[in-house]
Amino acid sequence: MTVVRHLSCLSTARAMGRAAQRSRPSAVLRGVMALAAVCCPAVLSAQPRPVVRSTASVSGTVVDSIAGRGLDRATVQLLHEDSVDTAARTMETDSLGHFRFANVRPGRYLLGFLHPVLEDLGIETTPLSVVVARGVTRRSDLAIPSPATLRRALCGDVAIRDSIALVIGHARGARDRAPLDSVIVAIQWQPRVRDSGSGDRVALQRRVAATSLGWFVACGARGGDTIQFAASRSGAATTRQTLVIPISGLLLHVALLSESRAPTVAGGTITNDSTTRALPSPATFPVSGVITADGGLPVAGAVVAIPGGASTRSDAQGAWRLPAVTGGTQTLTVRAVRYAPLRVTIPVAPQMAPVRLAMVRLQGMLDTVNVVSEAGQDGNLADFLERSRTRGSGTFLSEVDITSRRPTLTSDLFLSVQGGLTIERDSLGNRFITMRSNTFRSSRCLPSIFVDGMSIRGLTAADIDGLVRPSELFGVEVYRAANAPVEFSEQDGCGTILLWTKR
Repeated sequence: MTVVRHLSCLSTARAMGRAAQRSRPSAVLRGVMALAAVCCPAVLSAQPRPVVRSTASVSGTVVDSIAGRGLDRATVQLLHEDSVDTAARTMETDSLGHFRFANVRPGRYLLGFLHPVLEDLGIETTPLSVVVARGVTRRSDLAIPSPATLRRALCGDVAIRDSIALVIGHARGARDRAPLDSVIVAIQWQPRVRDSGSGDRVALQRRVAATSLGWFVACGARGGDTIQFAASRSGAATTRQTLVIPISGLLLHVALLSESRAPTVAGGTITNDSTTRALPSPATFPVSGVITADGGLPVAGAVVAIPGGASTRSDAQGAWRLPAVTGGTQTLTVRAVRYAPLRVTIPVAPQMAPVRLAMVRLQGMLDTVNVVSEAGQDGNLADFLERSRTRGSGTFLSEVDITSRRPTLTSDLFLSVQGGLTIERDSLGNRFITMRSNTFRSSRCLPSIFVDGMSIRGLTAADIDGLVRPSELFGVEVYRAANAPVEFSEQDGCGTILLWTKR
């Protein structure tokens, strides 16, 4: 009966349609639609409707704001923000920096990227929180911070007001490209404005200490300036290089230090033997492992790298493998969107067991630019005060003590400190702080020097004066060899000097 009714309705509708061609179209069309609504509701409901997609897409471009172009081969990751699943969708950008994730289900996601240039800059970028709606193409661009942003973050607002340039880089061994610690970086340049007193341009210099991973940053000069660059540590140095800072005010540079014999102290005189040693090519070994997160779930798409060397990505099970890593102690870095960067030191040797790594999820969103830094002043101050209160074996200078002595240079402080500190010159005229040795090899030795907890070997008195001014210190500790805290002792028969700054 229903089928007959539908056929009758269709016949009537067709007849009225033919009549519409000979009559008033609008009036007849209204009649046709009214009749169809009464007697043919199933026919109307069978008409095609607009299709609404249940998924969406996320696309965009990763921009290199330093070079002013798209970033090629950046690893882009899209991760569901509210899910406990650690799996991230991962892809690489094309030659123009473009990326596109298709078939994305509605929800809230974290979108971020990884690239070796971020490691070179020593920064971590913040993943974006992206809300994806059904059937919508969402465009979200990502970028490496601009030179102006980096200069403000690393040098302060004065870098923007005074157009101060920024030199960022890594100190590595020339033989194996491995990061080096305890490196002092010096840049020197001629200012464009002449000295008002003499009418001459007096050369300016900045000296900074690299981190334990060899990363350094120096603020000074200006875009377009020519600088003299040098880096050194105990037993290794670079030749002096002439570099030009780009107009943008940001220079990236890798300092390769060639190895030589370390300076020695004999009979109170410090000598340097810079004869280079012919070393065999280092052996390499495969290194593999697994990366997990909260609850032991695998982390897929994490970038695993040896700074200055090879890199790879973890698979869906969190497994990774580097086929050829130089033997010895190496630093392994691991990065993934949503997780705090991980750095571990591993001994690379034949037939080593898989390395198991655990990443910690970031609880909140980070700042736009996060610079890798050492511990804060508050912790250093608390530790200094606790040691000065409980230890009677060292010499302690508080901020009040330092101010009362009115030193012109930081090295002046050591001339009045108990413990047998003196300043001696080597054959080249360099001034070194020395103290009485606890061994029979020599009567004098070079104490271990720590600046804000970081060991820096081979510092001259001029290096210390360039690194830290007396007004920047809130505490100084001096220990004889047998009395130094274990965490600040090199166990070499010499003492220790700890410098704590307000920075």
